[in-house]
Amino acid sequence: MTIDSIKKNLKEIRRQIKLSCSKTNRGFDEIKLEVVTKGVPPEIIKEIPKLGLNLFGENRIRQTQINRNYFSSENEIHMIGHLDTNDASKAVELYDAIESLDSLRLAEKLNYQARQRHKVMPVFLQLKTDLQLTKHGFVKEEIIDAAARITLMPHLKIFGLMTLPPLADDPENSRPYFQKLRTTAEEIERALRAPLPYLSMGTSQDFTIAIEEGANIIRLGRSVFGFPFPYETTSTFVKKQTQRN
Repeated sequence: MTIDSIKKNLKEIRRQIKLSCSKTNRGFDEIKLEVVTKGVPPEIIKEIPKLGLNLFGENRIRQTQINRNYFSSENEIHMIGHLDTNDASKAVELYDAIESLDSLRLAEKLNYQARQRHKVMPVFLQLKTDLQLTKHGFVKEEIIDAAARITLMPHLKIFGLMTLPPLADDPENSRPYFQKLRTTAEEIERALRAPLPYLSMGTSQDFTIAIEEGANIIRLGRSVFGFPFPYETTSTFVKKQTQRN
C-alpha cells in the first residue's frame, strides 16, 4: 500500500463512478466517496486527505480515538459499524455522524448524550434489508414508526438511510437490497413529509450498482487501498499504534 497505488486506485474508482452516473443521468458531484480506514497505518492516514478525500468511515471507537490524531479538523468522520449503547457518549464526541443507528434504545442514548453536549447529532437509520444475515437494523415494517419517533428527539437529525447487503460474488445480487432501501426512503419521506437527503449504500464489491440505484454515499476501503486489503482486528491495530507512540 503506497500513496502512488492509492492515487491509481482512486483514478479508476472515479472513472467507474462517472460511468455509473452517466447511466442514470446523475452528476458526478452528487456522489460522496466515504473512505473506510479500518486497519490503515498512520503514515497513510496522514497523507490521504491531501488526495482530495475528506469523508472517512470508521467502525471502532478505539481506532477512531487514535486516528483522530491524524485527521484534520476539516475531515468528516462517520461511524459506520454497529454501535453499542454503552459507547453512545464517546460516539457523540468523536463522530460527525452516526450511519448505523439501529434501534430506538440507541437513539434515546445518543439524543441524551448530544443534549449533554448542546449539539444536534446527524444520524442515518440502518435498514435490515436481509432478514436472515443482517444482525442489526430496523426491519421495514418498523422503520417508519421509528423514524417518526426519532424526529421528535430534538438532539438527533435524520440525514438518511443505510444498509449492508450480504456479500456476493456478483454485484448484481446487491441490486434488490439497494432498491429496497431507496423505496423505503421514499415511503418515509411521504409519511413524515420531510426529505431524507442521503442513501449510504454500496461498498467495494457493488458501489457501481448502488449508484445506479440512488446511492449518494458509497463506503469504499479495499478498492481504495488495494487487494488484498490489509484488514486487522481492533486489538492488533491498537497494539501496533500504541507501540508506534
